[in-house]
This record gives sequence, structure tokens and C-alpha cells, in this order.
Amino acid sequence: MKKFKLFSIALTAMFLATAIGFTSCSNDDDEKSNDNPAISNASVTDLNEAIIKANAYIAADKSLASLKDSVEKAEKLLASSSSKESDAKTTLAAISAALESAKSVTLSESAFKDLASSSNSRTYKGLFAPTILKSEYDSIWLKYITPLMGSEKAKEAAKMLKSSISGPTYGKNLSAEQKAQGLFNCELHPEDTLLTFAVTDGKYTLSNGTNTYTYDYLGISHMGQNDDWHAFFPQVPEGETRSFDCAVYKAKEENAGEYKYVLLCPDTPEETYHIEFRYGSNINDLQSALNGEYAFWLAAGIPNDADSTMIENVIKLFVEENLSGMAEYSYALVNIPFETFFKEEAVEFDAYSGATTKVAAGNMSYGTYHTQTTASEATTRGITYPVKIAKASLSSLTGTPVTDESPSFEVTTTARRQNTTIRYSGKQNLFQSSDYSYYLLKDEPAYYKELSVVDGKVSAGKIVGEAKEIPNLYVTIAAGEAHHDFSPQITLYIDDPANAGKVVKLTFSDEAEKAEKITESGSEAQPLSALKAIIATSSEGKSYGLTTLSNFFWGKSQIGFKAPKDKDYYPQHALVGKQVTSLTFITEKGLYVAKNIKVGTVATDAETKLMTFTENSGDEAKFVIPNLQGK
Repeated sequence: MKKFKLFSIALTAMFLATAIGFTSCSNDDDEKSNDNPAISNASVTDLNEAIIKANAYIAADKSLASLKDSVEKAEKLLASSSSKESDAKTTLAAISAALESAKSVTLSESAFKDLASSSNSRTYKGLFAPTILKSEYDSIWLKYITPLMGSEKAKEAAKMLKSSISGPTYGKNLSAEQKAQGLFNCELHPEDTLLTFAVTDGKYTLSNGTNTYTYDYLGISHMGQNDDWHAFFPQVPEGETRSFDCAVYKAKEENAGEYKYVLLCPDTPEETYHIEFRYGSNINDLQSALNGEYAFWLAAGIPNDADSTMIENVIKLFVEENLSGMAEYSYALVNIPFETFFKEEAVEFDAYSGATTKVAAGNMSYGTYHTQTTASEATTRGITYPVKIAKASLSSLTGTPVTDESPSFEVTTTARRQNTTIRYSGKQNLFQSSDYSYYLLKDEPAYYKELSVVDGKVSAGKIVGEAKEIPNLYVTIAAGEAHHDFSPQITLYIDDPANAGKVVKLTFSDEAEKAEKITESGSEAQPLSALKAIIATSSEGKSYGLTTLSNFFWGKSQIGFKAPKDKDYYPQHALVGKQVTSLTFITEKGLYVAKNIKVGTVATDAETKLMTFTENSGDEAKFVIPNLQGK
């Protein structure tokens, strides 16, 4: 989906014009004329319509070589000043013959129906001047601009952003200044026009309140494809083109005038909260974005009955699509609460943790964070994860900035009656810090979430980065031990890289960061937990967030789902009874997904200590979470 990309180019050009005084190297005298006496206007129109029809067939069947060749010839004829009428007739005949041969190809189009919506009729008004450019929405513009550009630049950025689509005119009336600034006019004409798209008994109709016209689908226009974009927008490399694929509809009525052709871009209110389109009587000029009768014009509309939510969403979309590339960004490790972290990753998550000092033990829970300084009181609050965030929003994070110079701290935990003290320093301070504390990274991480702050509310997108595949994941299932707070006990294995046919436990130990373990004789390196979270996806397609201590006990490469019925201080996990089809592991340095999961048993050779996996058969081979009780 396009999402205001044309406006983004125009906005960048305007910033360039303001900053370096760019002036266009093109003017009206340079524009290509379509009234070359060697080829008639009627033939030019016929060639354009033929190209549009052919584009639809080529899009449906890429193998139509003869049709592609004929289209290329037609485009060369239209671009050449020496084209002859006879050449046009010959090329038109070739396209007609190729289209006749392609009759068996099925065309699919839905642009007109999409705008008519499920109710088969929907009325649109202008998006900009009649709607979102009204002063009553100024606060919404600033709401989404400020996190990207900062409070000092927000008002000026809003002014420039609005101006980028507020060119005073279009076509032959364009001034040199408007061209130089790359300003598009994006209004309906006249601005107070209301247009109703409807589908009645299979007929497509468009009404402007006075007249109603009936349309047939013509094909696909690559609008702007043959324009010289570099001449107006220096950021577009010379020789490189921009085009916008539009579905073209032609009115059946001879008196349709400026509604003879309608070009619909692939935007819908359901997906992008607005629509973009063109209409006019001259199909030759309608196919050019930068020249002719409709130069620098692309109308944008919004449903006439749009509510406040849709209006806010379209402003948010417009701001983010056009300013995100101009904002300055930082990468940082950030303490993200579970609710925010998992919102885009899973339908629900489980963050229960009992009273245990393991929460404060880095070898068990590093990658999460807590705020309490007393280990016995520590409660896991969320996950520490790399993020991309606009620099302007850093100051809006409510946590504590952590640096390499931050004071170190020590945590003593007790296990099997033995005390262990670990010293944490630098970025490791995040392990015992508040929500949204952060540590700035020098380089872009391989995996991260995009973090934004709007009106003090933080949101985190889905993890960016391609997951590495674990070819085979082997699973054994047993009843958990009573002192573990979950059951069943599910142990995970992968192929042994050193011994073919054997398995080893899944650990991610090579990713473990190290802290300083304090001993009586001095100190030594202490590997910390490398696993931050797991996403389990069921056969129903739903994903669930699994967290340390609540759902995995990584010291033993085990996960569990708290199934015991005899304990009433936590609910039975939603995954119990469901089949798990994939597990995604979110680690200190990576993202791994296992889709080929096998359930069975593992036997250990008494002498070699090598482990062999034997897969279950039938339904028992499916990874279904059983309701087993703790021993």
C-alpha cells in the first residue's frame, strides 16, 4: 500500500527548496506536447487507452511477451516527436491482436467496489482543506509530530507538512515557484465537492451531487512512469522514474466531461483511512503526474461520515509516513514492561512469578528487569530489549539513563543454602532499574523494536529483524517437580553439531553476557541468562508470550505452563490442551524460530554421555501441552 508516498517526495523537495534555494530546471516551454501534427490527438488517446488495457492483462499474466513488446512500441511512439499516424495505426492493430489472443486471461479488479464499501455506496469529501487542515485538528498534528521532531521544531514541521499538499493550483496554471517547491495540489475541484461511489446491480456509478455517470473498467495506468522526476525532485536519481499504479475507469456517457476517466490509487478507508485518485477528460495528461492539464494534482478524499478516530488515524499516518525519514533516531536498550513488549507479539502473556530470589539472579533472569534492591522482594516487571526511537522522544522516557559510568551494584542470592554475589556494571544496571530506563547503543542492532512516545504513552512495534531458523527442535514432556512453579516439564533439544544423529540441550550459551561473580578468593566471570522471552504459536494461529520463571526455567532448558489444579494462586495457562506449531526464542543477541517440532524421548549413553532422541508416533508426536500435575 502506498500511504502518501507521492506527498513524501513533494515534502522532501519543499525542504530542499527552503534549505538550498532549489529552482526547477524545467518550465512550461519544455513540456512535451501531445498535438504533434504527425500523429493525431485521437490516435494518441487510442494508444494511451490501449496501453492501459494491455497493462491489466500483463499484470494478470506476466508471460504475455507479444503484448509487452507492443506496449513498449506504443510508449516509444508517444515519447517521440517524429512519430507518424501510420506507425500509430500499426501499433494499435498489434495491441488489438495481442489482446484478442489474451482473452482467456482472467482480470481481477476491485478498486471501485472497495471505495463503494460493503454498503455498496459511500460518499467522500476532500481530505485536506475541507477536513484535516482545519484549525480544530492542529493539536492532533502536533501530537504526532512532536515525538519525531521535538517540541521546538514541531510547529514549523507542521506548517511545512501541510504546505506540501497545499499548492494553490495545478496544470497549465502552475507558477515557476510552485514547481520549484514541488508543491502538489491535493484537493477536489471545487473543494466542497462530494463524490459518491456506488455499485448497483453490478454497475459502477459516480455522482457529484448533480450528475451521475456509469463506468466500465478500462485497465491499469502506471501514472507518472514517463515523467522526468529528477527535474523537479533532485533526490530522485537522474533517469530513475516513479509511478503509481491506478485502476482506470471510463464513463459510458459522452457528456461526462471532467468525469470521463477516473484513476483510483490502491488506498481504502479501511487500510489507510483515506483515498487518492484523479479524474478528468484527457487520459493522455491524466497519465502524467508532472506535466499537462493535471500536473502536480492528485486528489485525496475521506468518507464524508468519517469519525474522530479515522481523522486522527489519517493525520497520524500522514505525519509518520512523511516525517519518519527526516527524524533523527537513536538505538538503545530499554526496559519495556511486559504489557507493552508483548502487545504486538502475542495475544496474551504470562508474567506471574512467585516469591523467589531467582528473579534477581542474573544467571536465571537476566534479560528481564526488576526495581527492588532486596533480592527476596524482587518481582520481574518486563524485558530489556534494543529499540529504535526518535531522539526527540528520548527525554519523554520516564526511566533512568544508564551509561558505562553508572555505579555498579551487587546482588546476593541464595540457592541450596549457598550465597552467590554478582556485581553488575554499565548497561547491566538495567537489570535493577525502573520501567523505560535506557542505555544508548553506538551501533544499530540486528534486532529491535520501534518505540514511540505520544502524549506520554509508550508503544512498541513488532520486532524488526528476520528470525533464524532452528531446523529441528526435539521435545520431551514429563510431569514437573513440585518445587517448580510450573508443570508439565518440557525439555528442549537440538541437533548435536559435533555428533550426527545425537541431540544436545538448547541453551543459547554462546550469546550469554558475563558479569562479575564475587568469591572469597576474588572474582570470576559469571555467564548471565541469554534468553529474554519465548513466543509460542498454537495451531489456531494465536501467539502467547512466555516469560522467565513463569514459563521457562533456562538453567535446565525447560519450559512449562503452570497446569497444576491443586494451586489456586495462578490460573491454568491458556496453552494447556492446545497444539504448539512453532516456538520463537527472543535472546540477548538474536531471534530464532523452530517450526519443525518433534515430540519423543531422550536416552543418554552411560559411557559416552551422548543423547539420542526417539520420536513418538501417531497423535503422540504432536506437540500438545498436556494437563500434567507436579510430582
